[in-house]
Amino acid sequence: MAVSTRRERKVGSLFVLLVILACGDLIFAIIPIVTGEPEYAIPAGVLFLVLTGLAMTESLLSLRQADRAHGHAGDHSGATEQDGSLPLMTVEIMNPFGGEDHAHEIGLHDFPPGHPARRAMREAAERPA
Repeated sequence: MAVSTRRERKVGSLFVLLVILACGDLIFAIIPIVTGEPEYAIPAGVLFLVLTGLAMTESLLSLRQADRAHGHAGDHSGATEQDGSLPLMTVEIMNPFGGEDHAHEIGLHDFPPGHPARRAMREAAERPA
């Protein structure tokens, strides 16, 4: 059975807003040219270029983030079950919170110097039982 390699292309959340703003700004850049005052179109044209660049950058970043989230980034060294390949390693966790040989009591070394819990543990250790 063939595995589909087709991925959905999604745009980022800001892409649509930036495109709408760029289209609106393009209209404001065209109006001065039509009315015969092209010097007023320069700031609107610069803003159009900035908005278009931001939309492209945001789109590329969101695609790159989506590729990383789906395991399609760069070297393709990781195999995932989503793309139809077998996982590289299977791990069964019998005790996810640690077994007796890995668990230890919380001690002074678990807290940074000056931490209130460290002082409380030191005081509790000095008190007679």
